[in-house]
Amino acid sequence: MVSDEVRRGITNARINEDNANIVFAELFFIDVAIGFYTQSWIWFGAAFVCSPVAVFIPVLNLLLMLILSICRGVIGYSTGTLFSTSASVILAIIAFLAGCGVHFSALTSISDID
Repeated sequence: MVSDEVRRGITNARINEDNANIVFAELFFIDVAIGFYTQSWIWFGAAFVCSPVAVFIPVLNLLLMLILSICRGVIGYSTGTLFSTSASVILAIIAFLAGCGVHFSALTSISDID
């Protein structure tokens, strides 16, 4: 009984850690996009330093995860426009909910870091 709970805890920790890696990769791509858009190494560096810090601030991390999930929903909607309007809506909802799952699971792992 105890060994099953330990196994579940280890499995959940691994999944949450993988999701945290996904979030940090998303943040890195956003930082690169900011640097590329502004054509400035300074903006890239500022975003590269500030985005991981924002993940550890309690109010900002919730807002950031919500924004990233909404971005996934927009990407899902854009993908769905290749097919039909109803596909756009369905893919947007699925992408948003999947994004919420990944991002808020990552917050569990990130909050364990002290």
